[in-house]
Amino acid sequence: MNVFNHEITGLQIIVGILILLMLYKMLICTLGLIEEQTSKISRTFTNRLFIIVCLFVIAIQRHFEFKFISYQVENFDLIGIYGFIIGLLSMYGIYIGFLQFIVADSEKAKYLGTNKIKYLADSSIWYKLTQTRTFLFGLFAFIISPILIVNTQGKVQEYSIYVWQTSIIMLLLIYIFLIGMSLEIIQIMFLMKDNKDKLLEGQIRSQISNKYYNLFQKAYAKEFSQDYNYKFFRNLKYDLLEIDTKLIDIFLNEVFSKIECELESSEGAFKSVKNGEREKYLYNSYKRFVHEKWKFLTSNKYKIGWRQFKKLLESDITVFKRLVNETPKLVEKNDRVRFVLNDQIDNVHNYLFDQLIVRSMIEPNEIDELYKSIKESTRKLKYLSKNKLQKYYESVENHKWERLIENYLNSDIEFDLPVFFDRDDKDFYSNAVFKVLIEDYGDLRKSIDSDEKLKKIIESMNAVHFVAYSLYQLFYPNDHDWKENAVYFKNKLESKFDRYDENENEQLYRAAAKKIATTHINHRITFDILMTIFKDRKKQITNVDYFDQFQYSRISSVMVLFVQGILEHDNDYSDRIRFDRSNENESRIIKKLCLDYLQIVDRVPEIIEFKELSFTMKKLLEGVIFKNYYSICNFGIVSLLYYESILRNNNSVFAKDVFLEAIGYDSDHAANQYLYNESIFTFFAIKLIDREYDQYFNDDHFLDTFREAGVHILDNLGVTIDEYVYNIYSELKNAPYAKMGKIRLKQVANKLELIFFK
Repeated sequence: MNVFNHEITGLQIIVGILILLMLYKMLICTLGLIEEQTSKISRTFTNRLFIIVCLFVIAIQRHFEFKFISYQVENFDLIGIYGFIIGLLSMYGIYIGFLQFIVADSEKAKYLGTNKIKYLADSSIWYKLTQTRTFLFGLFAFIISPILIVNTQGKVQEYSIYVWQTSIIMLLLIYIFLIGMSLEIIQIMFLMKDNKDKLLEGQIRSQISNKYYNLFQKAYAKEFSQDYNYKFFRNLKYDLLEIDTKLIDIFLNEVFSKIECELESSEGAFKSVKNGEREKYLYNSYKRFVHEKWKFLTSNKYKIGWRQFKKLLESDITVFKRLVNETPKLVEKNDRVRFVLNDQIDNVHNYLFDQLIVRSMIEPNEIDELYKSIKESTRKLKYLSKNKLQKYYESVENHKWERLIENYLNSDIEFDLPVFFDRDDKDFYSNAVFKVLIEDYGDLRKSIDSDEKLKKIIESMNAVHFVAYSLYQLFYPNDHDWKENAVYFKNKLESKFDRYDENENEQLYRAAAKKIATTHINHRITFDILMTIFKDRKKQITNVDYFDQFQYSRISSVMVLFVQGILEHDNDYSDRIRFDRSNENESRIIKKLCLDYLQIVDRVPEIIEFKELSFTMKKLLEGVIFKNYYSICNFGIVSLLYYESILRNNNSVFAKDVFLEAIGYDSDHAANQYLYNESIFTFFAIKLIDREYDQYFNDDHFLDTFREAGVHILDNLGVTIDEYVYNIYSELKNAPYAKMGKIRLKQVANKLELIFFK
């Protein structure tokens, strides 16, 4: 058989067909692999590849003188030939029409910001080929070559024939594969309508993962420099703009999943140490990337779901745990772990947890899961070997609990506090609570009973830390700053010490004293001072100098007696102080002690019910007479009434005489300006209904001064008589020794009205 001027036998034809079949299968497999990787192939590369293939085909034709077009002037009909050309071009016109059809419906077919139809087209090397200049040149050669063939001779004509043959072969071959691509697109479009295109979606996810993995690799190679970090997150920013909010979590999972997989494994592509002229630690460079990553992800622009947010954070925490464990030189080269690992700015574990806790406050349903995970990581601490890294991880766990507690106290979110069954875990948690309370609630100005969350946190500590915080609050260096919380701590401390025997109580108190000695008040409230207070709790004080040892600590004498009474509270009627009152110095100290106590009664009226203290103070007050204004002017109405009740038990004095003498009243002169003191005026206003004071209110001079003082005080307060009396009721309703009912106070109001408007 003669084919293209070559004699071919039947056997050669059979062998040729078999070879063509084998080559066809190989070609299909090769093209399939190329199309799978086509996202990595640039148009420039495709363009060059097409040129090389064309030149190769032309060279083969020239070498074998292969011509299926034979030029003969009489048989070469240009009109017929251009009819063939138009027919072939019209085939491409059909393809262009198909593209227009699928483009019209492509906007509805998006997944993770990627147009599925465009992805299919872009993933085809044949489609990319049609976008190159070489393809346009091939079309031009296909159209112009017949004219060159007719109007040239020799080599030019010969090569024109080869070029035309090559353009025909390539255009037909490309068209065949474009048809195949079109049929595949149609098939997938049908699958898309039935939501069965999972394979395509998987390919898109893989493309996203590969894209960002490549960007990350480049950043890793440049030690995560600012420019490469910026490039990574700039790409991410623009891609997220195209993503539906519901799919952001899936998209971010694909972006970071492959990166995380390689980072978390010590066998992965990203080594913790690069060896070269100098060792380079991934820990030091990767934290720059992580900082940019979470600055980007925690912005309000992106609504990332809690699960994905937590997964990404936990992955980074795992990565840094691996890096810290694999780079012990970071610890060994420095005496202090804090210098390298535990500095607040550089500690990435702490930084990452801060992002997690802030987000968890927006997700109240997830907070329980969060602190359960913290409990578990705290439990695992005991299994770490004793070394510098253990100290590091202990500091990380401390940071977690501190942030959790701070956010619990400073937010409106309610959740159950953790319950520990292991003593070491409870102690670890309590230590974190204690630290937060000392830093944020050291000078506790609010009532604990008015803040249920604060109360829960305080009571969640173990016995040692609770006792330490209670004593810290009672001994806080401000000897005049008694608050109602003193009663709360008294009751709680009594219940704590009631649970143990005497030896156990001493161990508990000693441990608490050591804990207080680690706080910022340890320069005043020393361990020795605290132990002196404990050891002397049963001691009867007979030496006037006993309280001098507490002056530098700024612990008031009353507070010393108060705490010692708590520590030995079974002895209700113990007379703790027995001085020789004939000594002027001792009398002065007793008077100062009584003055302090009465001022405390004004702030904390319930203190007089604490018999371990009040019994001793009553004994002292019965023998102390405050006969001058400068003493009683410091008292409030509660302490004035309480002091009067004590004086009534002293048969050697008349209570009314003491108070009248204190305001400068005698039988010849009216009371002076001392009645203008609000507390003193209120005291005498209450005594308007006490018959013992009738004779003084019948004195015109006293009554005139009382009236003028009352009008002045109520005018300054801006209240009416009824409002003033109601304020008295509010102030006295919690005072055990000075309560007055509304009926009696109404009588006071009536009396005042008669006096003021007489």
